[in-house]
Amino acid sequence: MLSLFALLVASGFLTYLYREYVIRSQTDELVADGRAIASLVSTSLEVGSPPAVLQGILDVIRPFVGAEPWIVNRAGVVLATEPAGQSLLGVRLPRDAVDKILSGQVVTDVGTGLRAPTPSLSVAVPVVVGRTTIGAVILHRPLTGVEAVIADGRRLALTSVLLAALLSVVFATMLSRSVSRPLARLAGAARELARGGVGREVAVEGPEEVRELARAFNRASAEIARTLEEQRRLEQMRRDFVANVSHEFRAPLTSLRGFLELLLDGTIAPDEASRYLRLMRDDTERLSRLVSDLLDLSRIDSGKVVVRAEPVAAWHAVERAVAVVASRAQAAGLTLTTRVEPGLEVLADGERLQQVLLNLLDNAIAYTEPGGRVEVSAEGDGPRAVFAVADTGVGIPPQELDLIWERFHRVDRSRSRQAENTGGTGLGLAIVKELVELMGGQVGVESRPGEGSRFWFALPRTADAALGREPERSPARGAREAGGR
Repeated sequence: MLSLFALLVASGFLTYLYREYVIRSQTDELVADGRAIASLVSTSLEVGSPPAVLQGILDVIRPFVGAEPWIVNRAGVVLATEPAGQSLLGVRLPRDAVDKILSGQVVTDVGTGLRAPTPSLSVAVPVVVGRTTIGAVILHRPLTGVEAVIADGRRLALTSVLLAALLSVVFATMLSRSVSRPLARLAGAARELARGGVGREVAVEGPEEVRELARAFNRASAEIARTLEEQRRLEQMRRDFVANVSHEFRAPLTSLRGFLELLLDGTIAPDEASRYLRLMRDDTERLSRLVSDLLDLSRIDSGKVVVRAEPVAAWHAVERAVAVVASRAQAAGLTLTTRVEPGLEVLADGERLQQVLLNLLDNAIAYTEPGGRVEVSAEGDGPRAVFAVADTGVGIPPQELDLIWERFHRVDRSRSRQAENTGGTGLGLAIVKELVELMGGQVGVESRPGEGSRFWFALPRTADAALGREPERSPARGAREAGGR
């Protein structure tokens, strides 16, 4: 009984330490996220962007941050918040919190001291430009979520204590059978697990009952280790994503700010103003593409993209996509051709297929020099139909081929930002891969530096086509030139 009491006391102490650790680690996480968001919104706050712009930035960031973000000005007045908290717009933070923020301090609170609508773990991170604090980013994480994490730790500690108590009982009853050593190891491992030492294994030895207990302990320890590793991996992915989004927003916003200052102070001659306005338009279009791509990925990740598979004529999908980009290819001095197998049909979502082809064509046009060629093809391959977009562009180094489908990955950032600023967001190929896989297909790429690239994807053919029976189709179409220099 004394040993059990000691274990319970130890469990209570470990639970207290674990609660302090969770709050401290989650506070550090919120501060890191707040600093990334502060860097992202600093330009908008400095130039006095309207609240609708700040709200739009929060709407994009919110799905990727495990907290509710607010933006306040230097007076502590709330300018933007989550959709459910619109009634809080105009609310002012407490005076002492505002004073600390203006002095450059990070303010933390557990409760409602930073005007959180419900008890929350809250941080306020100053937005600093130069040496001046111009506002702050507030992040609220409801304590219900924090307490859930603590409850999990408490359950783990209690389970470990109960397991240790069970092992102690077994140890006492089987001491006469000379099994004290393996049971002592198992009890020690259980206590170490209660202190957070995950991944520990014990030797499987002794009588069969003890061996089975050791195997069960090892399985539980390995499962906990895998779970924690997966949580760390997902957290790192989330941090990388927030950092990449911040970087991608910062560049065009900084460019727009610079051009606006030049226009406002009269540095730019009137006859040069149209050129800078076109550059500002390009930066605005780049921001629009980035927001659109982020929303597409958010809908895909959340399972909100519905794919409706139906027969689609390959020639029709190709012709629609080529018609959209033909004028841009011609303006870039490229020859754009098509080659489609007559009568080919696929089972796909027509709109998603169109989006995939346009993303690949945009990529090919952006990376092919004037005078080059881009070809769109579609042909049958057994039960599959293989679409391909081939170009005579700059090509891709072999070591990059396995990375190009990752989000925000670019082979060569200097080439992806051409003079006309037609570079992509680094998300187009990731969207292509996600959409093709949602339609039951596969993607691939072949490339040689300096010779060009061939991006392909395969989708299921219709049953009639796969069995060799010709479906109804338009007149046969072979190779066709859809654009020119």
